[in-house]
Amino acid sequence: MSFIEDSSSALDSITFNPLEIKIFGADSQSHLARFTLAHELGHHFLNHKRYMTREAIRAQDIDQSQLITIPKGEAERLEWQANTFASCLLMPTEEFQTAFGLLLQHLGVRNRGHGPLYLDSQKDSVIQFHAVCNSLSNYFDVSKTAIRLRMRVLGLLVEVCRQD
Repeated sequence: MSFIEDSSSALDSITFNPLEIKIFGADSQSHLARFTLAHELGHHFLNHKRYMTREAIRAQDIDQSQLITIPKGEAERLEWQANTFASCLLMPTEEFQTAFGLLLQHLGVRNRGHGPLYLDSQKDSVIQFHAVCNSLSNYFDVSKTAIRLRMRVLGLLVEVCRQD
């Protein structure tokens, strides 16, 4: 595995034969670098070399492939699996749920019957959401987007989208 400062449009790449993982970016400790490394490790440990010889990922691929539901396409499903692996590796379920529960208790956030953390357009729920997201992002050293998705997958966040 290597970290390379000079990058093209890719964040990272993996080649399976021989196994080589490259992370492109100046900051090897960034949230994005950690997640992309975990993503490529997912490809390796899930034995995706049976289906691909190499892969490179761009920032928009992470956003597009971090879905909660399993995609129908073969390539998208492999990316979904690698992202799910990365999320579970960086934010293990039991530790995440414990940290989440303790944080809600510390912040005085109560379940008012809509779910553990409820997000709508009301100022108080937005403030609570950001406080939880920021704290968990710092604790797990991942992006706020990764935290939001993990909360949704674990059923800890209920988001109400306003229809305009």
